Amino acid sequence: MIRTLFSALVLFTSLNTFAAPGPASSIDEAKRFGRLYISGEPSDQALAHFKKEKGAEVLDLRDFNELGSCSQPASASKLGLRYNRVVFAKKAEIHPETIAGIDKVIKEAGQKPILLFCKTGNRAAAYLAIHLVRDEKMPVEQAILTASGMGLKDDMAQAVRKYLEAHPN
Repeated sequence: MIRTLFSALVLFTSLNTFAAPGPASSIDEAKRFGRLYISGEPSDQALAHFKKEKGAEVLDLRDFNELGSCSQPASASKLGLRYNRVVFAKKAEIHPETIAGIDKVIKEAGQKPILLFCKTGNRAAAYLAIHLVRDEKMPVEQAILTASGMGLKDDMAQAVRKYLEAHPN
């Protein structure tokens, strides 16, 4: 009981939300866990707000065919944010190469805040769940619950469970 309350308190103090100025929408909001910000596709205003929050790195998880008329690379560059892309496919299977690619970008960022995003935040939140289990030693279901509050959907939660079963370390 005390451990559960302590875990909830740690989670509550680690989890913050920021929104861009003006009317907020799910695209303009990011949820924060430590130095990782999780979001759906950010607007230019959300990127500017992230920069004001001392943000330094942006990691786009979208596939190239999802980009459309995307402005994030140019906006990030104009703001002095380092823009990266690791394709995290919208499938019910998570590949170790994808997680390794995300890990590499995050490691290279050092302790700088980094914004992970995809179209809706689902895949970014899936990575967070894996990170919480693997690196923060959080129990799987607690990590999935935490990531669900940050955009993880049921289909990707199942993929996270499968990935963690197959890759326990």
